[in-house]
Amino acid sequence: MSQPRFGVTLDLHLDVRATDTGGRSRPIVDGYRPLCIVDSLNGETVVGLCELHLDSPISPGESGVGRLSFDVAVSDTVRALLRVGSTFDLAEGQTVVAAAEVQGIDP
Repeated sequence: MSQPRFGVTLDLHLDVRATDTGGRSRPIVDGYRPLCIVDSLNGETVVGLCELHLDSPISPGESGVGRLSFDVAVSDTVRALLRVGSTFDLAEGQTVVAAAEVQGIDP
């Protein structure tokens, strides 16, 4: 299996949902591959093909920072949808597990 070719990376502040509010039961760790749910004027867009890079795990109910890198196949979509200050959700299937705010964008 080939390694992904990343095209855009977002610096994020993350708020991981607590387990008792429907979040994960385990921490989010480096290499996590969520779905991203972005609300816009055109409705909801789900984007995958990404990988989260963390210096340390973020437990349910806690906050932290990370870098989310997107495959080149979806990078143009991400650039069109998100700006510094934008917010979106990270999900496992249809279960939202964290809220994210874009702090920076690396082309």
